[in-house]
Amino acid sequence: MDVRLAHLSLLHFRNHREARLDLGPQVNCLVGPNGVGKTNLLDAVHYLSLCKSYFDPSDQHAVLHGEDLFLVKGRMRGPDGEDELLCSVRKGSRKVFSRNRKEYERLADHVGRYPVVMITPYDAQLVLDGSDVRRRFLDGLIAQFDRAYLEALVRYNRALAQRNLLLRQHGWRLDRTLVEPWDEQLVQQGEAVFAVRTAFMEELVPLLAEHYRGISSGPEEVALSYRSTLAERTLREQLDEAWDKDRQAGHTTVGVHRDDLLFSLDGRLEAFWLTGPAEDLPHRAEAGSVRPDGQAQWKQARPAVGRHLRQDRPPAHAPPAAPAQRPPLRSGADHRYGCRQAACGARRLGPGRALLPCFPRRPHHS
Repeated sequence: MDVRLAHLSLLHFRNHREARLDLGPQVNCLVGPNGVGKTNLLDAVHYLSLCKSYFDPSDQHAVLHGEDLFLVKGRMRGPDGEDELLCSVRKGSRKVFSRNRKEYERLADHVGRYPVVMITPYDAQLVLDGSDVRRRFLDGLIAQFDRAYLEALVRYNRALAQRNLLLRQHGWRLDRTLVEPWDEQLVQQGEAVFAVRTAFMEELVPLLAEHYRGISSGPEEVALSYRSTLAERTLREQLDEAWDKDRQAGHTTVGVHRDDLLFSLDGRLEAFWLTGPAEDLPHRAEAGSVRPDGQAQWKQARPAVGRHLRQDRPPAHAPPAAPAQRPPLRSGADHRYGCRQAACGARRLGPGRALLPCFPRRPHHS
C-alpha cells in the first residue's frame, strides 16, 4: 500500500493549541525539547488511522485544557488521489470521524484503511503488564488487515458485555435460559476469533525468532506462544462447566477474552526482560504491597532475565537484600499512572494496593 500522510493539522489537541505540518515523502523527523508535544503529534496520526489514541482510552483527555473540543485533520496521498480525514471530539458528545467530508456511521469501517505501527518505550508493557495488554496488541494488529476478524471481535465483546450485565444483576438467581442467546454469540464469534489468532501466531512466531537472532547476537532463543483454553475444549463445554462459577463471580470466567501470549527465553516462560540502561534497573525486582496499617510487606518477584545484565550483579540464586536496605515504597499519589522514566523501576500493580519500588539513580520524576 503506497499511501503516505502529506499534511497534518491540529486544533486544541493535547498541548497543541494549533499546529500545521506539511510532511515529505521520505522519513520525517520531529525534533525539539522535552514537553513540546512531539509524541502528541504521533498520537494524532494514530487517531487518523485507528480513530483512537494510542496512549489514553478516553478521548476527553485529549482536549486542550480549558477548551471544549479538539480537531485532528489529515490528508492522505496515494495512487488513487488524496483522502481528507477529520476526527472531532467535543466534550459531552460522541466522536465524529469523516473521510472526504462523509461521516462514518461506524468507526470500525475506517480501521484498516490506513495501517499504522506505533513504537514507543511503553512497549515493555507487553511483557511486564497483564494479559489484557497483550490481547489488545494482538487484536490491534490483526484488525488492521482482517475486517471479518474485527467484526467477530466486536460482536463477541458486545455479547460478553450483555452476559456479564445479567450475571452482575442476578447472580445465583439468574436462569440459564436468559443467557443462552448470548452464549450462542460467544461460541460462534469466539471460535472465529480463536481460529484467526491461531493462524496469525503461526506466521508471527517464526518472524519473531528470526528478527531476535538478528539483533541479540547471543545464544538465547526467544519464543512466543498463544495460550487459549479453546485449544483443549470447545467454548460451549467450558461455558457449561463454568456456569456456577460465573454466577458466583458475577462475570464470564472463560472465553477468548481470557487468552494470553506467553514470552519465553531459552524455554523459561514469562521471562522479565529489562528495558533502558541496565545500570539503572535492579537485578531482582521486589513487589511490595501495603497493609492496612500502612506498613509495607515484600515478596520476591521473578528474577529479571536478559542478556544485558551487568556482570557484577549478584547471581539469580542470591538471597534478596534485607528489608532495611530496600528503597522506600512510593505513595500512590506519586505514581497515579506509574512512573514512565527509563531510570525508574516504579510501576503501578493495582488501584492503591501494590507498587513496584522506585530505584532511581537520579532525582525521581513522578
